[in-house]
Amino acid sequence: MKLSVIAVLSVAMIALASSMAAADVITTGSSGVCFAAYNPGFTVSSSSLIGDHCSAGIQGDVFHVEATGTDYRDAGIVLYNDCSLKLGDLQSVSAASNNNAALCINLWLDTGGNGKLFSYDANGTFLSLDGDAYGASNSTGTATLTGSSTFAFFLGADVGTHTLADLQAGLVSGITANTPVAIWIGLTNRADGATASADISSVTVVPEPATMGLLILGGLAALARRRQRA
Repeated sequence: MKLSVIAVLSVAMIALASSMAAADVITTGSSGVCFAAYNPGFTVSSSSLIGDHCSAGIQGDVFHVEATGTDYRDAGIVLYNDCSLKLGDLQSVSAASNNNAALCINLWLDTGGNGKLFSYDANGTFLSLDGDAYGASNSTGTATLTGSSTFAFFLGADVGTHTLADLQAGLVSGITANTPVAIWIGLTNRADGATASADISSVTVVPEPATMGLLILGGLAALARRRQRA
């Protein structure tokens, strides 16, 4: 009877952990997605942004991002801009689009610790980092992020190149696994002035399973100790 109880509880714990660690698949029907564009002046909004040389918004069932012109422009979508995702909970990100070669993934980190990312004016236009950090992907032309993905920090953190794994391990000053993070997925205009665009149908964010694994092992160990004392 004791063995049956342990077996049932073990299965329940594993099922619960699997459920909690399920991938977050983000589509146009998901809530909390923001849009960002530099046109010039960097703006973030919960509504679509349409400018003369760049745009980011929803078209049908896809997120459409587009940038053109010879002066610098960018456009993208922002996930977890509410600081609801911790850096240590991030295992991988992958975007499904019709033009992955144009996309890159950047990280915004709430190193200021105020539960917000960056400072904006009343119109949503960027004012300052406000103590936060910005990591630009060194892998332009890919719509995936893993622990080995590298990011260049120009301001707000140790200047240099760091992997996601290093950031999560606390090897960069001011950044730990508990630092809230937002994910920017987008593109910049082409150097020749031609239009760069992509339609993103979905983004899959996979959480780090390590915490759930420790929870399972701890629970099973506790059950085993109870069984030995019984």
